[in-house]
Amino acid sequence: MLTLGALAGSLCIIATVAAALFDVTPLVFRSGSMAPAIHTGALALSRTVPADELKVGDIVSVPTASGVRVTHRIESLQMRDDQASLVLKGDANEVSDAAPYLVDSAERVFWDIPKAGFVVAKLASPVGAFAGGLLVAVVLLIAFNPAPSRPVVPSRPIADAPRRRTVEPNRGSKHLAVTIGAALVVAGGTGVGLPTPVPTMASWTDTASASSGTMDAHKLVPPSPVDCAVVSTGLTTKGLRYSWTGVDPRYTYQVERIDSVGVVWQTDKIADNGAPGATYSVTYDETDLPNGNFTVRVTTFLTSTPVWGSGDSTMQKGAKSTTLLLVVSLSC
Repeated sequence: MLTLGALAGSLCIIATVAAALFDVTPLVFRSGSMAPAIHTGALALSRTVPADELKVGDIVSVPTASGVRVTHRIESLQMRDDQASLVLKGDANEVSDAAPYLVDSAERVFWDIPKAGFVVAKLASPVGAFAGGLLVAVVLLIAFNPAPSRPVVPSRPIADAPRRRTVEPNRGSKHLAVTIGAALVVAGGTGVGLPTPVPTMASWTDTASASSGTMDAHKLVPPSPVDCAVVSTGLTTKGLRYSWTGVDPRYTYQVERIDSVGVVWQTDKIADNGAPGATYSVTYDETDLPNGNFTVRVTTFLTSTPVWGSGDSTMQKGAKSTTLLLVVSLSC
């Protein structure tokens, strides 16, 4: 038991030194989208490397915007100064992660041990900690509790038997070895300095269950009706101003100018400033408007998720005409 304890303690000390010198972080995989390369329950070792050392095909561990750690393979990357924009994808996933990750550095996985994460999770539990403490106590008891002495029974020497010389073992060396072994057991059993494994998700393939009940979802509200007015934009020029009332401080308003054949000529985006009843507007100078009829379309989008837009839009017409005398006429 002393030998096993000393070995376990030595491994803990070696792991601690390696983590300190080489910036090694253990990762426990809690999901399986990196299968078959790395399965659920595996223990992986990673090392932090700068962004310019990353390459396509590396398995890296990065935090998401919500703070959850995700470990996936690099599908593509682009360098931006000293940062890298990473597109990650789990080997078992059909699509890439929803958004790229902009990093200065990342923890690159260089080794993994199947199912070892389950063992680490058990040892990290209260039951595992109690069992480890009990083991340490038993080994220390063996190390420092002297063995009971046996009484010496005098015997009568036999004349014909040759005298045998008894060599007393080196008790000092034995006790030193026992003490060192016990100390290593304490270091290994208590986990002094041992790097804490970090749970990571190989996401997007986890299962979940939900009970029946009422669930509410937010539906994007289209903008209020858009008003159009002819305004002066200079001493001799005019323009058309399109305005509407804000409907939600979480929105961004996308304004598109579309010609008579459906081509989008210009797109503007205006974020809601949060003021109740605030008015927002876009003004088009006559020089920015082509001759003929056109349409201005306003759509709402969630500022936090720009790809979510309202299904309905608010539209308003407009027209520009030029006479033979080069007189410009604008109308709504």
